[in-house]
Amino acid sequence: MTHVIALALAAAGQAQSLADLGNEDQQRLQLFNDCLPMTAFVATINEPAEDFGFDRASLEASIQRRLARDGLYSNDAERNRRASLGLSVYVLGEHFVVTLSYVKVVGDMYKNFAPNIVSTAIKADRHHHDGAEVRRNIDEALEEFVASYRQVNAPACASPGS
Repeated sequence: MTHVIALALAAAGQAQSLADLGNEDQQRLQLFNDCLPMTAFVATINEPAEDFGFDRASLEASIQRRLARDGLYSNDAERNRRASLGLSVYVLGEHFVVTLSYVKVVGDMYKNFAPNIVSTAIKADRHHHDGAEVRRNIDEALEEFVASYRQVNAPACASPGS
């Protein structure tokens, strides 16, 4: 259910393939953010998903509450530019796709902080019976994301005030 989007890395003019990095290093690169809170939003919901009763406002409130429970949500405008979690829900015939994309801005020390975007996605694509199954998969994807994020950011998340 979990798929990691491949990232291209460039350092001092030499490209390094993610294949050269271990799984732990890939997760750290994609998810490390010093346990800083993020914004959360719904990127896309298609019409068939809306027919199941999903709407942007309730889904956004749901993911924001889930992140807030772990101190990982912020609606602060400054932080919103640094990291965010976007949810997309598509119902396609008898299947659905749920995608969570974590996006953070990273600095390029060779170009005076020319921002780059790093993203991780978690997808579920299964035969669906009803909206409740899609909702369970959204919740599972959120739990997976939070667990991975907290694991990668463990020292910072364990610090007081995080």
